[in-house]
Order: sequence, then structure tokens, then C-alpha cells
Amino acid sequence: MNIKHGYSGHKLVSVRKAMVQRCHNPKNKQFKDYGARGIFVCISWKEEPVTFYKWATTHGYKEGLCIDRINNDLGYSPENCRFVTHSVNNFNRRKLSDKKNYKYAKGVRRARNGRWRAYHKVGKTEILIGNFGTMDEAISAYYKYIKGI
Repeated sequence: MNIKHGYSGHKLVSVRKAMVQRCHNPKNKQFKDYGARGIFVCISWKEEPVTFYKWATTHGYKEGLCIDRINNDLGYSPENCRFVTHSVNNFNRRKLSDKKNYKYAKGVRRARNGRWRAYHKVGKTEILIGNFGTMDEAISAYYKYIKGI
């Protein structure tokens, strides 16, 4: 049965397909960071694509935005997703090991003295935005700096 939904060729088709693949296909190279961690696509979005397309078009989808999970430890669902720019999406990352330091968000890392350093990298040059007492202050400073560029 061929169901017409009006989204053929729409960018949201590939957004949904990539989301389902990284969460539900163990052969996908990103599966280890999604499905293997228990990150799944809700049943309605996985089983009925039109449900996802309609949600997306009524919840801020625009060309150039990407889907973002508000809580990085939960799956893709209407309650946990939004559309944001790529730079905003980069703030919502899980902690990654970075040799002696830990990266908590793009442009923020823990300094050796225990304070938090916000920086912006342009090519190979790193611009120090400042040192802060908390991670939240450093993230906020980085975000304000990026918005001001």
C-alpha cells in the first residue's frame, strides 16, 4: 500500500531516517553513541513517519536547524526534542575524555587549577574568553561570546 503524505523528498525524511538508523541499527557507525546507550526513537515517530513530520513542522523545524534532545540521556520523543542551530546543539553533549581534562561542552574545559576555562578556537588559534568558578558560568560566557561574533 502506497501512502501519500506530501513529504517525499523533504529534508525531514532524511532527518528521521538518520535518527532511526543511529538508534536502532547496530551496523550504523553512530549506534555505539545512541542505541547502545539506550537512546531510542519513540514508537510513534519510528513506526509512523508522518507523526514525526507533523510534529517537526509545528515545533520549529526550519531549513538549517537540527534536531536536539533536551536531556542527552533520554531518547527522541516530542517531550525531549527541539530544533536548534548546530552551535546550540554542540552545548548539549555528554562528557568526553580529553586526556587529563574533561570536555563538558564545546568551548569549555576544566583548567589545571580547578577553575573552568571558556575558549573559542579559530583554525589553530585558541582565544581565551575567560576563567570561571563554575562550569555553568563558563558555558554562559562561551555562548554569549559566540552570539556576539
